[in-house]
Amino acid sequence: MTAGGAPRATPFAEAVRTWSEQLRDAGCPDRLAVEAIALYEAVGRAPAHVTRTKDPCPTYRAAAMDGFAVRAADVCDATAAKPKRLTIGTGAVPIDTGAKLPRDKDAVIPNEAVLVDGQTVVVTKSVAIGKHVRLPGDDVPPGVAIGWPGVALRPVDCAALIASGCTTIDVVRKPRLTVIPSGDELVASGAAAKPGSVIDSNSPMIAAAARTLGAEVTVTGVVADDDGALHAALTDAVANSDVVALLAGSSDGARDRGARTIEQVGAIDVRGVATRPGRPVILGHSGSVAIVNLPGYPASCHFAFEAYVAPLLRRLGGFADAPTRRARLARGVDTDGARDEWPLATVLTAPGSPRAIVDPLPDIGGGLYRLARADARFHLRSGTAHHPRHVAVEWTPLRDTDSASVALFAGPYDPLIEELAALAGFRCRWTADESGEALEEGTADAAGIIVRDEGIERVRARLGKGRMMLVIGSRREGVAKARSASGSSATSGVDVDQPSAGDPWENAASVAAGTRAAVRTTKFLAERFGLAFEESKPALYAIVWEDGPSHRFPWGIAIGAALGALASASGALGWEYIGMDSEVR
Repeated sequence: MTAGGAPRATPFAEAVRTWSEQLRDAGCPDRLAVEAIALYEAVGRAPAHVTRTKDPCPTYRAAAMDGFAVRAADVCDATAAKPKRLTIGTGAVPIDTGAKLPRDKDAVIPNEAVLVDGQTVVVTKSVAIGKHVRLPGDDVPPGVAIGWPGVALRPVDCAALIASGCTTIDVVRKPRLTVIPSGDELVASGAAAKPGSVIDSNSPMIAAAARTLGAEVTVTGVVADDDGALHAALTDAVANSDVVALLAGSSDGARDRGARTIEQVGAIDVRGVATRPGRPVILGHSGSVAIVNLPGYPASCHFAFEAYVAPLLRRLGGFADAPTRRARLARGVDTDGARDEWPLATVLTAPGSPRAIVDPLPDIGGGLYRLARADARFHLRSGTAHHPRHVAVEWTPLRDTDSASVALFAGPYDPLIEELAALAGFRCRWTADESGEALEEGTADAAGIIVRDEGIERVRARLGKGRMMLVIGSRREGVAKARSASGSSATSGVDVDQPSAGDPWENAASVAAGTRAAVRTTKFLAERFGLAFEESKPALYAIVWEDGPSHRFPWGIAIGAALGALASASGALGWEYIGMDSEVR
């Protein structure tokens, strides 16, 4: 306990070790039981042991071409000057690809290599023994290992085993996970909303993530903040699951019932872990069933699932732990050093090097939105406050694709850039900077610049040689205020000629929530937050990139082509006009 009486947050490594030991002592297996299933249903499953092919495929000598099966000795001295004639049906047997070779034949001559003359075949070239013949096991040799413990079976693995005559395979049983969303404020997606309600996005997220790990998932209905209802839901889930994920109610608030409900049904092993995000997590068990109370905040919920539930599901399902990935920091990061932290990041490849680097995402945009935009998380261990640039860190990918191979744009948020990215094939990273700093730092392939009073020519001159700049149009900017506000002008206290600092969504949201009278923003964001908008001088938006043969993405060509398709959408995207400048230098 701390001095204030609240439970002490357990260090991360200690929490994982303690929970693992408690689960093991309670009878939770390291791996679930083995079951035999049909091979055609086994894709994605973990073999229980090394699995070998049965019979050779094919089991016989087979023709590899359409043509005629012959004895190589019968045509060993055939030439164009002295061709050999073989009788069709005896000396030369017609054969199709894949057909079994006659016992007395040892080669195949393709149709296009012979001349058919009545009932004879004219051969003008010798053929080697075994030519165009597939031997037994040519596709799949017998007795070779195909399935490996800890490694998910692929479609091609199952096909090879099936081709060899196998019909079933021993795999590890799928872990059963029950997800229990809770909270009076929650409503299911598609249900009628009510004042103060929040759509339940955590349970679909956790369920989908668990299914990708091979789990069988049951999601209950939303359970109200009621002791009896939560107790009943948890009791039922424990009786039918290997793992239970209780969503929300893990903190110490008046409505947080997770801890006492888990204690009624089982035992708490760890309450609160010194991590950021995901501190208010509860790890427990009931008998051999693992129970995890995940935080309600979506970003924390996602992290806690990845940190505790995902590794457990992998082990129970017979899969190996996720591999450790290491990369270098693109910029230094300072923390308080009191806890393990997992910031979100963009992943990119250093120019001229296959080595990945991770660049911390700026704190722009909401938590779940930032999570959706991120490529990865990286681990900053407790006990160290300063993590310098280029220091090696462990990181975990948040995307199935290799993000580092896709060109990266960094700049101020705008919906037009999102549309361009979809059409041209690059990815986006939003920054508060409007001067193209990411290009200077080498943390992006291209950068966005907002051009106001400085003017285009001065910006071009400031960029220097070796850089290309493309103005993509003029977006509408101004001042936004709440539609219900009255009294002073929207521009009161707001410098309309200065950019808005920080998070553009937070700025507009502060007006919508009534904590600020007015902010400078774009027309697009003002409309999305339902704010009144007073337009001022539009601003030019330009994209800048390094010129030269080493740059990996044709920014000018790709953006130029995409802009043509988007010109008519200027109004919907909050732009005065969309289109390239007349000259690219």
